[in-house]
Amino acid sequence: MWEELALGLELMGRRFLWVVWSDLTETAHMAFLKGFEERVVGKERMAGWLPQ
Repeated sequence: MWEELALGLELMGRRFLWVVWSDLTETAHMAFLKGFEERVVGKERMAGWLPQ
């Protein structure tokens, strides 16, 4: 599920903001997210929490 969302954001080629919950970063998905962040550097802003 998270991989598909990340791939869609990457393929879109536009800037984005993605709030990544802490339980996601504490799982095996962390390695995937690190590679994802490297591929979209400069287009992304990822955060663990943002005020509404």
